Amino acid sequence: EWRYACEGEQHFKYPWGDVFVPGHANIFGNKYDGYVRTSPVGNYPDGASPFGAMDMAGNVWEWTVSEGHLQFLRGGSWVNGHTLGQCNKRTNTQDKHSYVKGNTLGFRCAR
Repeated sequence: EWRYACEGEQHFKYPWGDVFVPGHANIFGNKYDGYVRTSPVGNYPDGASPFGAMDMAGNVWEWTVSEGHLQFLRGGSWVNGHTLGQCNKRTNTQDKHSYVKGNTLGFRCAR
């Protein structure tokens, strides 16, 4: 469901299309947007998914459905480059990389 909400029926690479556009998401620290860490929610309207979901790439890794003992994270965070902000990328909470910790994790409330 998360991936579908991100890429839409078009199967976009990023929520907004197939090409990374600086300034469409809080990615790579303050390299593109001036925010050192997290940014206010909804701050990137041009980065909305085809369904209008905001902040699906960057800002914080989002917890998604678990498979077995693994809990998956999607969307990348403010500390990551644009590759991990792609709709089809994911990691899990057991990953030992330093980019999966502390203020890089979050969740999405959906109804």
